[in-house]
Amino acid sequence: MSSWQMIDHVRTKAHSSDEVTELEVKNQEISRMAAEEAVVLLENDGVLPLCREEKIALFGLGATNTVKGGSGSGEVNERSSISLYEALQKEGIAVTTEELLHTYHEAEAKHREEYIQQQQKKAGFLNFGVTMANLSAPYFCMDFPKLEEEDLDGEARVCVYVISRVSGESYDRKCEKGDYFLSDLEVENLRKCAAKYEKLILIINAGGPIDLCAVDDISFSAVIYMSMLGGAGGAAVVNILFGKVSPSGHLSATWPLRYEDIPFANEYSYLNGDMDQEYYREGIYVGYRYFESFGIPVRYAFGRGLSYTTFASECTGFELPDRQADKMWNADSRMKLSVRVKNTGALPGKQVVQVYADLPQTGMEKEKRRLTGFAKTELLNPGESETVAIEIPFSNLASYAVNEAAFQLEQGQYVLSVGETVDAVSPIAVLHVTNRIELSKHIHICPVRKDFDELSRPMQKPDGNDLAGLPTVSVSQADIETRSFRYGEPAAPADEKANALLQKLKTEELADIVVGCGNDMLMPMKHHYTVPGASGYTTNKYLDRGVFDAVLCDGPAGVRLQQQAVAVKGKNLTKGITSSIETLLYLPKAVKLLAFGKPSDGTVLYQYTTAFPVGTAMAQTWNEKLVETVGQAVNRELEEYGINFWLGPGMNIHRNPLCGRNYEYFSEDPLLSGKIGAAMTRGAQCQGNHYVTIKHFAGNNQETNRGNVSSNIKVRALREIYLRGFEVAIKEGGAGAVMTSYNRVNGVYSAANHDLVTKVLRNEWGFDGVVMTDWDTPKPDCTGEDAVASGVDLQMAGTGKQSKQIRAALKKGTLPEARLKCSALRVLKAIAKNE
Repeated sequence: MSSWQMIDHVRTKAHSSDEVTELEVKNQEISRMAAEEAVVLLENDGVLPLCREEKIALFGLGATNTVKGGSGSGEVNERSSISLYEALQKEGIAVTTEELLHTYHEAEAKHREEYIQQQQKKAGFLNFGVTMANLSAPYFCMDFPKLEEEDLDGEARVCVYVISRVSGESYDRKCEKGDYFLSDLEVENLRKCAAKYEKLILIINAGGPIDLCAVDDISFSAVIYMSMLGGAGGAAVVNILFGKVSPSGHLSATWPLRYEDIPFANEYSYLNGDMDQEYYREGIYVGYRYFESFGIPVRYAFGRGLSYTTFASECTGFELPDRQADKMWNADSRMKLSVRVKNTGALPGKQVVQVYADLPQTGMEKEKRRLTGFAKTELLNPGESETVAIEIPFSNLASYAVNEAAFQLEQGQYVLSVGETVDAVSPIAVLHVTNRIELSKHIHICPVRKDFDELSRPMQKPDGNDLAGLPTVSVSQADIETRSFRYGEPAAPADEKANALLQKLKTEELADIVVGCGNDMLMPMKHHYTVPGASGYTTNKYLDRGVFDAVLCDGPAGVRLQQQAVAVKGKNLTKGITSSIETLLYLPKAVKLLAFGKPSDGTVLYQYTTAFPVGTAMAQTWNEKLVETVGQAVNRELEEYGINFWLGPGMNIHRNPLCGRNYEYFSEDPLLSGKIGAAMTRGAQCQGNHYVTIKHFAGNNQETNRGNVSSNIKVRALREIYLRGFEVAIKEGGAGAVMTSYNRVNGVYSAANHDLVTKVLRNEWGFDGVVMTDWDTPKPDCTGEDAVASGVDLQMAGTGKQSKQIRAALKKGTLPEARLKCSALRVLKAIAKNE
């Protein structure tokens, strides 16, 4: 790993050479491995895998401009990424449409340059905030041309058509042709290809589902969902196409048959015209919980993913948790389910064991089926077997009883099943709850300000599965201790180094410790060290007293830094500008010169990081071990460039496929989200001196008007769906930091929400790390004082106004000194850990 060095009087870990490093090579290989396991084969009539001698007719937006990830803070500025076309070329595969692809690629590059110039003119000299939405919107890319007869080469038997979409921060996807729906031109081109070629393979390169109803009359030979796979995505898909790797990815979110099949589909985000109030009327019925419970057919079910081989599974054991004599179990005590998986096909492959629970349809209303555990095998050769152990905490089966404010297991049979999708499962074991069990007792949080009706359904009769002979275990309240919590001000962290730093500061100076130093491009940025392209720093006012500033950099698909910068006359002029190179293209030339300097003025610094698959793709691997390996690769880059806080992973739920930032998030299921988030966290924090920052806490499930919208969620859905993933990631991953969201939850901004930040996060879950705000969160009803009072430790990117508000509150006595000291200590502890 690189070490701190002085370059033109700038202390940095950036490289002064642009040579490809060993770390880049190693991490790119890990990115490719993750991408291969993320690819989901949705349909296959036997055309795949292809023979290497097969000639390919290649078309579509994503053929030469394969989308590696979304825009905004999730962008990564890697050295290079490989498109599907480039990967085919590298493998020596004959592509019969090269001339057309070259012509399109050149035309698209020209179109992009002209578009950027237009945006620069609109922006003017000082308008730096040229819309990220404009950069990310589908119209930024030029449509693939209309295919004429002469374009359809007759040499190829197989046609591959790549549908691509770009989405990103600050805006939601459009329920329009060319975005969620296929464009008329795409439909026309696909019809021509279907008529011309013997085999037609559709590849979908997008952050989420695309409606395919317009081409339901086309019989695709294969459909691949590649999602956004990072810098090595093109190579990964080619390895899948030609059988170097058998696909093992499975969907982490349902693909509905039609958009309107989603509950309250036309009330989502901007669609109903009310962008200030979002009512979560579907309640607990999110994703497959809705489709399964209400019997609504889907295009591709949650968990779907085909392979080039076949597998057989059988239960080999189901046991209650181990315990010492006279010790009771609790909510986190884990039952153990053992499943033996055998490769019964002719090719090597990996299998995901998905365990679902059919819940008793008595007492409180519950969804029909719920994911309760999963595991992925190692690579199994034909005839080879592996037994996987899946641990299932009692809490995974619990439901929240609103009136009692408690998580409960209701009396009845919890039937555990294994399947390759949520809608095709076979029972393998039974948990019999002999009487109602109260796992944990809570207090009421986040009351709704205006009541609204939630989706409900009549109680359903059991499916009538024959449970005779299945392994069965029983449990009662007498076996399990009800957990209770102490609500109140959490104890300050006991850290010797942090306390030593605290003693060097006056009480009023702590107002600067809990507020970042700002990201104003023109603000003097005297840092102890400099990371070009960092998203922010903690305060630099007290360097003389040993309070060094911490560096915060964006994620979650990798480390987002600036590729190049110039150290000039003892200053690094990158300052606080965003690190998105594409966004910087909007800036006028004079501003870019001011920000970055000229190579002739000083030493050019280089920072190349790795673009890993996006969050959704990582979840599609269903492989915690692999995701942890990716996290370790991220950790090496955090160490390489001197970064304290990595702003990821994203943990929000795929509530609706139109959310512009879904690609950053893992799944519609909170357990899958939590387990994958925990694995990424363990990996990225493996050295113990870097903080993962899981985000956005909580209810950030849309981008349109995200800074003002109120996510109105009743408490059961809030606890079971929207908070559960965060809880799993924190408890199992040990995240060092949490970022609040921009939105309100039931009318209260997350950064000022004492119920969420203190009562839930700290009192119930025992979180003792740093809670920070998302960037530029302050609002009239979410001041610097409000954030500290709620339990927030660090306000980013930080303004002098927030510090003044905190000092004024201290002077008036409306903000307890002890509360401020507690937050300051957590920030100082994080700073001291890295010095």
